[in-house]
Amino acid sequence: HFRLLQAERDLFRAGWEAADRALQTTRLEADELRARVKSLETILKSELTKSRTLKVALEAAHKASVAFEDKYKQYRKKSAGLEREKTALYHQAVALQARGQFEEASALYEHLLAADTTNAEVAFA
Repeated sequence: HFRLLQAERDLFRAGWEAADRALQTTRLEADELRARVKSLETILKSELTKSRTLKVALEAAHKASVAFEDKYKQYRKKSAGLEREKTALYHQAVALQARGQFEEASALYEHLLAADTTNAEVAFA
């Protein structure tokens, strides 16, 4: 009868030891999982930061593109106006020259040359 009680106690102790080992293993696995989750959170935060930075950069690039497009439209409009003015002055100079008014035509040609310089500078205004 004593052996039966001893065997029952040994079995009971072995069960507790197995349960304790299982609990420790579970705690270690839980700690490893927490560490993995923390690492993944850090990676996710980093990726979110990169994503936000990229979004800000893309928005800035879009604004710059829109501003450039507006500036380019202004340049084209001003350039077209200068080109029309230049053509009108050229026709006046030819008409003056045809009438023998060479000094006036020469002054207009000089003005046309200055207009060409101004037109080239429009791009940098």
